[in-house]
Amino acid sequence: MPRSSLVILLHGIGASGAQLMPLAASWRASLPNTRFVAPDAPLPNHYGHHWFRT
Repeated sequence: MPRSSLVILLHGIGASGAQLMPLAASWRASLPNTRFVAPDAPLPNHYGHHWFRT
């Protein structure tokens, strides 16, 4: 079945995209034609990733 929408989940400082995928799993039944993606931020740190240099 083709997807009709996209949800992009963005994590906070020190986390990773994989940590948000259980949230997508809980929404999948309510949004069956939706693709969920949760990318990792591009900048690694000691605890995970972050989006901006500080």
